[in-house]
Amino acid sequence: MSPLWPLRKPAAKGSVEQHGIAGSYCWWSFHLYIPYPSLGVTARQLAGFLSGYWEGRGLTVGWVGMPPEEEPLLSSYAPRRDLLARRLLTCTVENPTHTFPQLWLLLPAGLFLAQVVDPYQVPRVSRERLIALVSSGLAAEALFLGPQFSRRSFNLFGTWVQPRGLRRWVVEQIRRLTAS
Repeated sequence: MSPLWPLRKPAAKGSVEQHGIAGSYCWWSFHLYIPYPSLGVTARQLAGFLSGYWEGRGLTVGWVGMPPEEEPLLSSYAPRRDLLARRLLTCTVENPTHTFPQLWLLLPAGLFLAQVVDPYQVPRVSRERLIALVSSGLAAEALFLGPQFSRRSFNLFGTWVQPRGLRRWVVEQIRRLTAS
């Protein structure tokens, strides 16, 4: 496993497991390992980064919670850092919603979340489906997050599909954020 970013203390480890290009979009699959004692601080750092990034994109952010054997939970948010950071924290560490997978979508202007995702059926998520959502124009970006729990750490795996030129910048920003 190659580290996604260096940290002074072993607060988290991460790896980009696969990445690729599909047309004008890139995708990358990752895995984060966050020890439970570091979970609060690391989750706040990641929530701050993602919410600031999405605020800068200026698009409505859609969230789809995928509880097993239930209808999905759908919420949309204005691209405001405070709203998004709070929701990210709630979904990753502070609420029962952190126990099931979630899908985050940046929605192009004029599209509502229920037009992109069936509100009555949990979407089946794969890298190919995320790429199809983005390449079809139904989403400007798609981020899938899936939690895994172990005895010593909270593990978060996922796939992010975004415009082709942004992946390197995003990884550099995460490195900078967590190194400070």
